[in-house]
Amino acid sequence: MAKPNKTVGRWSQQNPRPHDPEAEARHRARMNPDMRSVMEAVGAGTMTVAEGVAAMQKINGDEA
Repeated sequence: MAKPNKTVGRWSQQNPRPHDPEAEARHRARMNPDMRSVMEAVGAGTMTVAEGVAAMQKINGDEA
């Protein structure tokens, strides 16, 4: 196991949330379908993370 983070006192570190598949499903349902397809492509390994970030920036319109 990784050693615990030194900065103590942050609520989220002391009380990590259990994984909630239903909340994840709700989030995916609300998500932009283009974003979801980019995330799935990165997850499947058909796109690199850098390409995924660039694609998401393009979707959001924050191109540098």
